[in-house]
Order: sequence, then structure tokens, then C-alpha cells
Amino acid sequence: MVIALLLLLLSPVPARAQEDTRSLLFSPGGNYTRAQAGYRFVTEDEAFLPAEGKGLSQGEFLARARHWLDSLHRAEGAVSYERGVKRAVNWNTSSDWDLLAPYVTIDTVGGDLQKEQYKFYARYAGRKDSFLYGGAINYRALHEFRAVDPRPRNVTADLEASAQAGLMLGRNALTLEAAYRKYHQNDDVSFLGARGYNTAIIHYLGLGSDYARFTGASASNGVRFRGNGFSALLRLEPAGRQGWTAGLSYSYLDIVRQIKGQNEAPITSLLRQELKACGGYLWPKAMVQGQVAYKLNQGTENVLDQTGAFLPLAGLTLYREPSLEARLQARFLKEAVSGLWSLSPAIGYVHTRCGRLSPSRSLSLDYGTAAVKGTFERSKGSWDFTAEASLGVHVTFSSALEMPLETLDAKFRDYYTHLYGRFSDTAFSGTALCTVGWKVRKDLRLYLQPRAGYTYYCTKHYRLEALASLGIEF
Repeated sequence: MVIALLLLLLSPVPARAQEDTRSLLFSPGGNYTRAQAGYRFVTEDEAFLPAEGKGLSQGEFLARARHWLDSLHRAEGAVSYERGVKRAVNWNTSSDWDLLAPYVTIDTVGGDLQKEQYKFYARYAGRKDSFLYGGAINYRALHEFRAVDPRPRNVTADLEASAQAGLMLGRNALTLEAAYRKYHQNDDVSFLGARGYNTAIIHYLGLGSDYARFTGASASNGVRFRGNGFSALLRLEPAGRQGWTAGLSYSYLDIVRQIKGQNEAPITSLLRQELKACGGYLWPKAMVQGQVAYKLNQGTENVLDQTGAFLPLAGLTLYREPSLEARLQARFLKEAVSGLWSLSPAIGYVHTRCGRLSPSRSLSLDYGTAAVKGTFERSKGSWDFTAEASLGVHVTFSSALEMPLETLDAKFRDYYTHLYGRFSDTAFSGTALCTVGWKVRKDLRLYLQPRAGYTYYCTKHYRLEALASLGIEF
């Protein structure tokens, strides 16, 4: 719920600069192959979002490579592995909360959640005369489980494949990219102890509502999420280091929730859509870009027949979450005798509202963000050093919760009182990162990269994140 706000407050790092959003063929930088291993630690004094827990401890491994095959063909790929524990997860037993909310499965006991995730992606781009082409594949596998009652065991597979075609128009490139996405999550909850069956498994509908017909029934503890979607992106960019950039994209993803033990009864469907436009200008040592996005999440809840077939008789669109986002960012570079300096400021505004038609309930927010990031890079002999620091602020201009809290169950009431108070909060964040590298020989470099981030909320809460990585580049 209110995903844009959560992504901002749960991550103190400002958005990356424009070069990371350019197509593969025209992205700056040369060949590299990197592999690094690290340990990440996150803690909060109070969970900002109980569904995602109040902490994380995990080991990470990432390997990534980007190479020119020749002057007209380029390839890139990466693999990653994460293994750890999400601490004190509550009000959620499904994985990928940010993708599925509000149509998730919940219990009111919660606890630590073990996590194991694999990712893989590969991209290829080429050019023949004035014709551009390429393709990409992206796959993610996630396994999350708990070793005490109630015991969720979630197995997720998320696959996306895309193709790209375009033309050179003078010094600019115009490309069209289309992608298909397939999502599946198998979500089972079990109880192994006789005394552990101390909570009902709730099929949540958001804003204090649930699908009461299947809540609490042991045959309804197994859920399946099936998603299919597509996206399209039209992009204009300069082939060199200077020129206009523009982009228009649309994405569509429909995720159906089915109860496996009730003849795969399709109880809800969540449709996620996004329309985004951006434009800006690149200089060799500067960049300015603006972006506007409209997002709409629509939830349809099915009326099922009373037979064992559980066939849908009607679908009612009872949940809507529209949001409008605007962002302006820039980046400036300066080369000096001491090294390379950069400054990246950004400001943004978001209006979002999530609401249910029946019973009538809503939560709305208007907030602004501002951030600035500075970096310094220097090399001397076989050593190189990079320092990065960022500051950010989030200010809520207006907020409204229209929900009869006195009519809700006590745990629902406490949960939404907590969320509304934290969503309306003002937050300040900062991060610091440094990279120290040592070139062992011409084609081999070792580096150490510690990072720390801190977010302070004006309600006197905090979030601390630390990551330490050791890597090799060749």
C-alpha cells in the first residue's frame, strides 16, 4: 500500500543518474568483469512497515560483466545470491509484499523469516548500419520460510524477456522495446505444533477488510499467485555524449490469487498499470532530466458460487490506488587536479490515494522529497579511491485516513493507527560510501567497499543500514 512512499523511506539513497537508464549500446564506460561478496545489516527501533519486518541480516554475492564484443555489439550479464533473515515480519506471510499488496495472506503472530534469493539477467545489443536491435532476459527465484508456527513456505519465480529494435536518426537513436513478464508464487502456511495453531490465516483485502468466507479454514491455507504482464518503452537518446533524451513507457501486470485447497478458487485479481514520460538533456559533464508517472492499482474481488467448483459468478472492482509522481534531477561533473567531483540534486512530489468502495475506506498522502548526492574519485599509482555522501528529506504536506477505526478488530485498529502515524511523518536520511581499490597487476584489481545509511524520523524513530563488500575486478 502506498508503495512510492515506502520505497523512498525505506531507502535513503537518492536515485541514480541518467547514465544508468540509457540503453546498453550507448551507455558510457568500458569493459569490466566484477565479482563481490558482502554482508548487509538493517535494523529499526520500530518497524516502519511491519509487513517487511524491522531488520535484515544477510550475506550477498554479485558478479557482473559488460563487454564490447566489437565496435557494434555489446553484451552484459549478472548473477546474484542472497541468504539471510528478515526479522520480526508481521501482518504478512506472502513474499513480494510491495508487488502483491493489499491482496496478501497475513497472520497476526509473525516472526523471523528466512530468505534465499537468486537473480540472473543478460542483455545483448547490436547495430547494423542504421538499424539497432537487442534482447534481454531477467529471472528471479525467491524462497522464504519460517521454522515456527505459523510456518509460511513461499517459492517464487519471476521471469521477464524483452526484445528491442530501433533506427539511427542522424546523431540520435530511436528504439522501441517490448517485454513479457510471467510471475508465480506458491504460498503455503502450515502448523506443526498442537499448541501452535494460535492464529487464523487471513486472506487480506486491504484497509481492514478480508475475505471472511475462507479466513481461518485449514483447507484455505495454501495460496497461489499467478501473474502475466507486458511493457513497452519508446526511447530517444543521443548516440554520443550530448543531446536530448526522451522516453515514454507503459506497463501492465495482472496477478490472480487462487486458493489451492478450494479447487484453485480465484478470489482476487490485482491489476497494476503505469504510464511514464521523461525528458532531458545530456552534456559531456552535466545532465538534467524530468519525469512524470501515473500509476493505477485496481483490485477485483470475485463472488464465488456455493458448490465445490468455486466458480466466479461476478468480479467487483472494490480497491483502487491511483498515484501521480513528478521528479526533476540533475548531475554535474567537474575535473580537477585533486580528482573527479560530481554533484547530483533531485526533487520530487507524489500524490497517492488508496481506497475501498465497500466498505468505504481510504488513505491519502501528498508529500515532497529532496536529495543531493556528492562523489569524489581519485587515482594515484596502483591505488584508487571513491567517496560518496548523500542527504535526503521527506516532508508530508497533507494526509487523511477515512476509516471507522472503532468498528475494526483491535489488531486491525492498532495496525492502521501505526501506519497512518508513520506515513505522515517527516524523515531525514543520509548515506556514506567509500571504495578503496588496489591494482594488483594490469588486469586485476581488488577493492573494499563499506557503506552506511541512517534515517531519522521526527517521531523519534530510526533506521540503520550497513553493508560491507569485498570484490575483485578483472
